[in-house]
Amino acid sequence: MKIATDRTANHFAKAERLPLDDEFGAPLVEKSALFCLIIAIIILAFSAASVIARVDSPEDSSLIASSPNINAGRAVTFNNRAYFVVDDGVHGEELWSSDGTDGGTFLLRDINPGPLGSGVRNLTVAGAQLFFSANDGAHGFELWRTDGTPQGTVLVKDIAPGADSSMPDSFAVINNVLLFAATHPTTGRELWRSDGTSANTTLIVDLFRGNAGSEPLELTAVGNTVFFSAAVPQSSGKHRSTNIGRELWKTDGTAAGTSLVKDIWQGFGSSAPSKFVALGNSVFFTASTSDLGTELWRSDGSSAGTVLVKDITPGFAGSLFGHMRTYNGRLYFNVNAQFWKSDGTAQGTTPATDFAPGISESNFISADFAVLGSRAVFTVMTPSALELWVTDGTAVGTKFLRSRIPNDQIFIEVPLVSLATGNLVFFDAFDPTTGTELYATDGTPVGTRLVRDFFPNQSEPFVTPLFLTGVNGAALFSADEGISGRELWISRGTPGDPRIVHDFLTD
Repeated sequence: MKIATDRTANHFAKAERLPLDDEFGAPLVEKSALFCLIIAIIILAFSAASVIARVDSPEDSSLIASSPNINAGRAVTFNNRAYFVVDDGVHGEELWSSDGTDGGTFLLRDINPGPLGSGVRNLTVAGAQLFFSANDGAHGFELWRTDGTPQGTVLVKDIAPGADSSMPDSFAVINNVLLFAATHPTTGRELWRSDGTSANTTLIVDLFRGNAGSEPLELTAVGNTVFFSAAVPQSSGKHRSTNIGRELWKTDGTAAGTSLVKDIWQGFGSSAPSKFVALGNSVFFTASTSDLGTELWRSDGSSAGTVLVKDITPGFAGSLFGHMRTYNGRLYFNVNAQFWKSDGTAQGTTPATDFAPGISESNFISADFAVLGSRAVFTVMTPSALELWVTDGTAVGTKFLRSRIPNDQIFIEVPLVSLATGNLVFFDAFDPTTGTELYATDGTPVGTRLVRDFFPNQSEPFVTPLFLTGVNGAALFSADEGISGRELWISRGTPGDPRIVHDFLTD
């Protein structure tokens, strides 16, 4: 399989760029800063290759390589069905739907007839509607929606009239209303909202007057508020304005309810808030200032409540952040090749040494872990391998599950992602006898097993199963068994149970 060429890469770069700090990290076996830096660079190169997930199949290239963490917005579960982007060699990249059976798998709509396809992106559920962006060949990339039926899959509004593209992206949902960034010729790129009708798909506010646009990024819902970053000049007197740079903003979906939260880097400088994560009634994010560099911040939506959480790396150099996620009411994150936690206070922001009792502090834990009930299934880098572990926060509940990649095979491309569905976590792992194949775990060593050796006797290490989404406790994924090329499969995690759902090559 070859990942389809992304014809919209330049337009979607801000929303879907692969951050350089999504490194897997470095083991702290030695305390030498140089050693840690060298290891981090090696793992960064390895992880970047894994995220790109290059897969070469000897036959067709039907399924887009997609996973919850690889290509955000290319697969989603909606009304107990899977919706995903497929290039079947005939229709180009279009939106398909499946209930996990061959008869229940179909092309939802050929939005842009012909082999080019519509390049569907940003699949986002809002109540009884599934929103996305697509190009029908006549209107450019615009906002679409579906109710799950072919006749209910329609263009919402041609925001940038004619063949121009408004490039909707950075989707967020509050009260079943979609908020997003879009470009209009007269306002530039600004904040919009939609309830799925053309009449109620409207500009919220023109923050940067004129056609320059404020370029809203990383819209993140926290309750009834959406936080985002934007670059907006502030008025100073009758005819003067000052560009305060890219700072933290919020909106409730109305013009009156859209406001600057705080000018964190005061003056012309941009604090460039990023990596937004909602936790409780607050949003955590990284931001920069001239005296602190990039550090961890949080906000409750008020200026007074927008504060530095902790100066993790004292001085102006700042910290380097990786993955962030929430678990048991805390924020867990990778920073400076370490694993930390935060409760939102400086005192409660520390290395997460109690996350998995018994694991040496010299080993690196990735914050990109899966949650299975009350337990976390995570990857840790030890002196011998990248290993999969499980923890419930106690020493007795912290257990080794299996090796994912031996250190002597560190440059084998294994996507370091997982899919939690039902009571299982699906993941890829490499074994010299089988290559990179699909595994599943229920969080116990005995319940961690090879699901299937899809490509027996493979000599090509890059033929890897790739996750699409979970539906009703099962995993939908793409895999290549060396016969029909990369196709759609389904599994409930029982050894030998995966079955092919649909052979797109025949359509």
